[in-house]
Amino acid sequence: DQGNSEDGSITDSPIATPAAHRSIRIPAAAGIALAVGLLAGLAGWTLRQRPEPESRDNTIRLAMAFADAPRDQPYGITNVAISPDGARVAYASKTRLWIRRMDQKDAAAVGPASMDPFFSPDGAWVAVFDPSALIKVPADGGPTTLIAATTDRPAGGTWRHDGEIVFATNAGLFQVSSDGQHLRLLAAPDRSKRERLYAWPEFLPGGRSILFTIVSTDSEGDAVLAAMDLETLERKVVLRGASSARYAPPGQLLYQTRTGPKTTAFDPKLLETSGDATDVQGFDVLVA
Repeated sequence: DQGNSEDGSITDSPIATPAAHRSIRIPAAAGIALAVGLLAGLAGWTLRQRPEPESRDNTIRLAMAFADAPRDQPYGITNVAISPDGARVAYASKTRLWIRRMDQKDAAAVGPASMDPFFSPDGAWVAVFDPSALIKVPADGGPTTLIAATTDRPAGGTWRHDGEIVFATNAGLFQVSSDGQHLRLLAAPDRSKRERLYAWPEFLPGGRSILFTIVSTDSEGDAVLAAMDLETLERKVVLRGASSARYAPPGQLLYQTRTGPKTTAFDPKLLETSGDATDVQGFDVLVA
């Protein structure tokens, strides 16, 4: 779903497909983590719905059909999000925002045309970007609520248990409460260092730090996976040549590279990886 190049940076490649059928393949061992160029989660819910078989492969497959085609955005957006408990899937189409409950057959239209959906920790809300703002939409339908006005190009967001949100645009990383209070700029790309964009933030356990991707203005430059302490605003490089990371308990980092998705051991307190990276098989979202 992300229009990323092999090195994880944003490209101008179009999102190819007029249809709205999604086949999601997720390794069971990853718990609630999934790769959409960036990664999100679902396997945990599926595993709870049926007895554990004596033998199985490590991939769960799920196909979902939606009434609308995805947005014709040329690069770097996310059309799909999965709630933290795996109970709901949000899908941003050309004309509206859809929610599909995993215990129901059909999706319901709950909001306007938008992009880059992400759920609240309890799954009750979905935050999305429309052309003029970051808004939130009740997952069961209802009036939308303004979080923060922005006309900049969006690049994802993440929602903490206490209601704090960190979101990214081409202007930088911002923090705001889910009721729209206390908006502040956390960091802006340093153009002198050829930083084009900060993107795809993700809260780490405890909520004090986030992961995010630094996209280079240099077409040959690798993306950089970094972490930021939200209290001190200190930044640390976690991995070079990596992007779109998601943390999967109890200690795995899932991320994209120029050779495909990988996973490695990660300490969310030290903000450090350890050991060798492993290729991830079956981590993808197919749109056909």
